[in-house]
Amino acid sequence: MSKPVCFILVFILMANTFIFAEDKVAGWQKINREVANLYQKGDLKGAEIAAQKALTYAEESFGQISGQTAAALNNLALMKKKLGKYDEALPLYERSLKTMKKVFGTTHIAVAVCMDNIAELLKIQGRTDEAENYYKNVLLIRRKFLSPNDPAIALTLNNLAGLYYSRQEYSRAAQMYLNALEIYTKSLPENRIAAAQTLCNLAAVYEKGDKIPEAENLYSKALEIWRSVPEKDNLDYAKLLNNFAMFKYNQALYDESERLLLQASQIAELIVSPDHPDRVMITENLKSCREKLMQAKR
Repeated sequence: MSKPVCFILVFILMANTFIFAEDKVAGWQKINREVANLYQKGDLKGAEIAAQKALTYAEESFGQISGQTAAALNNLALMKKKLGKYDEALPLYERSLKTMKKVFGTTHIAVAVCMDNIAELLKIQGRTDEAENYYKNVLLIRRKFLSPNDPAIALTLNNLAGLYYSRQEYSRAAQMYLNALEIYTKSLPENRIAAAQTLCNLAAVYEKGDKIPEAENLYSKALEIWRSVPEKDNLDYAKLLNNFAMFKYNQALYDESERLLLQASQIAELIVSPDHPDRVMITENLKSCREKLMQAKR
């Protein structure tokens, strides 16, 4: 099943960086790169430790009320969320948001980023009404300061669509995905990956509505876009293959499902560790598919 597009690790360029010594800024950037590298490798525990180090460094070097500290709080919260430590993540996000508002004002783009992350966490916790309010405020900020076809607006529409999907409000979800897709397609090929992910998400909505041919067509279009991307063999592509495979699985097309899952598994093996959640998901799906194939041969 497709998952809503969400923010991954976000490092925010701080407007007030220039007033600090260059060595402090360089140290800050070095720790951030460490967090990003560990996160991208799937070492979430290592990334959490590095993100805590980044927060301590930011507080000591730039002060508690600074853009760097706000970003560090945001990134540590993200690591906590990815590790399932939701009760620890939310206070960090809330402190980050409060700090950002003090530094940048209540309607700054950086504030919208943090609000979006809080909304995603609240959605995971089932607090969808609160999450929806945050998403709508993010949308207001972005529509106020960005052009109508800015990809950041499409991203927010994607996230809102994911929330409606989780509440089984499939008609509202489909409309949000279609609105996001309209924005992305106006800026191709720069946003072709985002367009492919949105097609995948919309396909999942159509599948829920038993619009099977339409869903398959969208998955096929998403794969076609991805295959045009240089160096496409990354985790996002593996997840798209997984999603299309599970669509085939649900149609009892186990041979086709296995072929897609095998491709996804081979890509994931080269990128992330065996305990990475996405690789575990793909591996388990491949196992289930092969069990179905074995049953069919008996």
